[in-house]
Amino acid sequence: MAAAALQAGLDETVVVLDSEERAGALPEGATVLLDGASTPGEASALRAALDWCARQGHDAVVLALDEGLPDDPAEDPAAWRALAAAAGGPVVVATRAGRRTGLARIGAEAWPLLPLEGTVAATWHHHPELVSSLALDAPGGDPGASPAAAAAGEGS
Repeated sequence: MAAAALQAGLDETVVVLDSEERAGALPEGATVLLDGASTPGEASALRAALDWCARQGHDAVVLALDEGLPDDPAEDPAAWRALAAAAGGPVVVATRAGRRTGLARIGAEAWPLLPLEGTVAATWHHHPELVSSLALDAPGGDPGASPAAAAAGEGS
């Protein structure tokens, strides 16, 4: 998935890991951060990425959450690019066959609303007014192909 994010050509690809040992398996060019939380998880990894992206001046992130769904688009660079370019509000969630995938674009204005613990997708339920969808399998959408947890920043 990090390779697909890199191939998408966004401003930066940031991958948050829970241990340094896993960094060697990542493609060259990815910014690697360690999740220093006492109990690393999805929300703490996203917080580490958002902190980094804010300091770098990015105004949005495109991220892949490990949703465990088959046919998630995170392995397709075109899906990352389509989501990065998507309009529609502070949070845009990629869908396929009418179901949400693990790929989403979150604008900086929504970052303060993201959870400090638990799942990031809970934000979609707590703030539905901020969320729109991008159908990757619709005419004009980019067909994607497959899962997990990296963040790619889109700059200002």
